[in-house]
Amino acid sequence: MFSTTSAQAYKEDTHENFSLAAVQDSALRAKPETLTDLGLKPWAISEAFPNSTGQPRTIAQLFQEGARFEDVGSRSLNHFYDPLRNRGLFGVNIASPDWALEDNADFGAQEFSYKDARGYLYQALMSSTEDERKRYFGRTFQTLGQVIHHIQDMAQPQHVRNDAHCDAIFPCLIPGGLLGLYNPSLYEQYTRDVGNLPYTGYSPAMFNTARKYWTGNGQGIADFSNHNFVSAGTNFTGTSTSTAPNPNYPSPNGIGAIISTRQITDTDLLGPSQPLTGEIDFIGTSVVDSYRPNPSDFNPRTSSYSLFDAELTAAGAEKTFTLNRFNFDAAHTFLTPRAVGYSAGLINYFFRGKLDFVAHPSTPGAYAIENLSNEAMNGTFELHYDDMSGNRAPVPGATWTLTLPANGQSGPLTFTGPTAPLPKTPGQYMLVFRGVLGQESDAVIGKLVKCTLKTDPAAYPPPVFTGNNSYESAPVAWLTREPEGTLMLNGYLWIKKHPIPPPELRCFPLPGPPFCAWYLYYPPSPYFNSYDPLGDRYTPDMMSGNEFIKVWIDLNGDQIYSNEELVYEAEYSPLLVGLTWYVNQLITINAPLPVSPQGYCQTMMRVALSWGAPPSGPYADWAYGSVVDSYVDLR
Repeated sequence: MFSTTSAQAYKEDTHENFSLAAVQDSALRAKPETLTDLGLKPWAISEAFPNSTGQPRTIAQLFQEGARFEDVGSRSLNHFYDPLRNRGLFGVNIASPDWALEDNADFGAQEFSYKDARGYLYQALMSSTEDERKRYFGRTFQTLGQVIHHIQDMAQPQHVRNDAHCDAIFPCLIPGGLLGLYNPSLYEQYTRDVGNLPYTGYSPAMFNTARKYWTGNGQGIADFSNHNFVSAGTNFTGTSTSTAPNPNYPSPNGIGAIISTRQITDTDLLGPSQPLTGEIDFIGTSVVDSYRPNPSDFNPRTSSYSLFDAELTAAGAEKTFTLNRFNFDAAHTFLTPRAVGYSAGLINYFFRGKLDFVAHPSTPGAYAIENLSNEAMNGTFELHYDDMSGNRAPVPGATWTLTLPANGQSGPLTFTGPTAPLPKTPGQYMLVFRGVLGQESDAVIGKLVKCTLKTDPAAYPPPVFTGNNSYESAPVAWLTREPEGTLMLNGYLWIKKHPIPPPELRCFPLPGPPFCAWYLYYPPSPYFNSYDPLGDRYTPDMMSGNEFIKVWIDLNGDQIYSNEELVYEAEYSPLLVGLTWYVNQLITINAPLPVSPQGYCQTMMRVALSWGAPPSGPYADWAYGSVVDSYVDLR
């Protein structure tokens, strides 16, 4: 007959909604390299990992389930934090940031802290088997869901003002708990029931330590909620002539608050189409955001006068204050977007480190580690590789202890590529860092290295093309790597006849207003001239032009285009208008990924255009056409 599900903040489904909005606003979705650097598929592909019970879940689902699991059992007693006194519930239970981060102490029953997530990520990057790596990735994302649950709890004023509440029907008899008092949170119940909360509007917060997402210089979310909002147990106090802050929480300050009297039939309250009549007196106060200051922020419904205040003051007693759905709605406009923004910010903080492993710029045959982060790194860097069976192992001789400045690079590093067992993909490695990143003492960063060398465009033979430039092309292209192992080239090709004098806007005289009929005048062309009876008004010939295009990509990085590297060819018949051909063509290329043992990443692409017949090769000559070389990134 006992219950341990006490002191929950937002209900589980509310936490799931918060967490889904947060992870969708985070770098995991907004920056595809956040996942692909870890060797995972981009967000849109919805790769699955096992949760802590072994069930396959997407990353979004793991965050949502983590937020739900965090309220299981007595964990919720550690979801309170009073930033004014730096304490948890009643000063007895573990404070929320201590429990969620484990940055100052270890708690034996805690397996889902920020510190644990770091350990899980490390195992996900370097464990031997693919199944182990997937299991630890699942643990990483679920644990982060449990950590951001705490950030969301800090956006519930009761949890930052030591305002205990017991949500179980039967007495809560947890030691140090709520003394058997059944006192459910109306705020949380209403938040769950109202639906359609304002999740957006506060971009992810960014701090230089994880703890600052709770508190620090008044900018943490616990600071914000504690300072700007009252709760059921820490509402205003006052007499018949004044409104004062709660004795234990000086903010928000009721002195100087703006009182507004509203009719319950007002359209932004209950509206006229219901039977109730009467007044509500709202207490409005300023809202101070120390992280993103906005002097005009004001909450017109911080609290309300009680229904009984008229009788109480008439009897000479002190007023009482209450919170109703309108106060909660007003609080949601401030607290809900911040719960999402701070949660997304903590996710971004966890994945903020960026690395690369490249050819050393001045030492042939050597490599360098690049710190692409805005914080210094000091720790161990290890290269791992996957063998033909998919098992991951360290690369012999490829472990370095280094200190790299922010946005800095290491000196030359050397190692011998592994041969026993043979690598699954030559030149591909997982670079793993563990150590100090900025002010974080045990950060973990992963980078899937798919190439170590880049091509030099000066090394490519120029085309033999000596045509008269009667035609020119301007391709704009980019490559993306698809999950099935193909390259997709997407671009637009614009072809125009050259040289054609540009048209002019001219006036044809009229006898009366508006006295001008405007038209485009095409100056005489050296190719075709057709004029209408009006004399200088040009009538364009309409005809088709046969344009041929071929594309080669240096897939093996040998700095030569070969016929085997022809990845696209097509013929167009664009419309000729005024001696200008218009074509807006989407180009899709299916090409194998490079298999060069050097691990080439950036290479070159040659696009050749000709009129009348296809180009016979990447170095051929023809009379009308052009050739354009472009960088292509095969990562």
